[in-house]
Amino acid sequence: MPDGPLPYETILESGIRGLTEAAVATGVPTQLNVLVDEALALAEGLLTSLRTLNPPEQPADCREGCAHCCRFQVAVTPPEVLAIAEDLRQRDDVDTVAALAARCADLATAERGVDAAGRVRLKRPCVLLHEERCTVYAVRPLACRGANATDAAQCAAALDGADVRLSLYAHQANVMKAAARGLNHAKQPEDGQLELTAALAIALNENDAAIRWMAGEPIFAGARLPRRATPNSDEGGNP
Repeated sequence: MPDGPLPYETILESGIRGLTEAAVATGVPTQLNVLVDEALALAEGLLTSLRTLNPPEQPADCREGCAHCCRFQVAVTPPEVLAIAEDLRQRDDVDTVAALAARCADLATAERGVDAAGRVRLKRPCVLLHEERCTVYAVRPLACRGANATDAAQCAAALDGADVRLSLYAHQANVMKAAARGLNHAKQPEDGQLELTAALAIALNENDAAIRWMAGEPIFAGARLPRRATPNSDEGGNP
């Protein structure tokens, strides 16, 4: 793959960024759910076309109950984490949400200042995982949707500390990263990248988080991922 984004990534990112700016300008929190749905539909549509034009050489080994990637650091954008928080509030009672927020805060404390490699060394599962299954699968982050591997054993080895370059379908990862860049609504793309657990703790503890973020308040500043040293950073997700 060439350095820098491919043309389809640039087009997708630009289109979703326009939708994001329009949604944020409304100041209506429910528009963020619509925005995330629209971004996902565009990303999935493009990915379907790419699979037809350039099929994967090998099928993904990802399957239900395989959750190696749920121990990696996950980058998420504000609209995504706010949509996840809203989904949880809609289907769970107040006590359940409060308990989850507490677990998020606990893991966020352990993750504070930890880079992607350090997050792997923690060997702690995502707080949204239950019996090796994602409890918010329908609204999972774009980073999680982009994660794929043709050999689950490689993922397991990476978690054990091996220096492994995962074999994957690059277009899937590229599409979801581009969609995430369009959603982050930040002047500098990396400023919009948040660590999932820390951001979710904020979104669940602050009932007016969506309104405040749409108004321009840096409510997620404490959940920002550190800037990466290289220009071609993995802005959208997992290792």
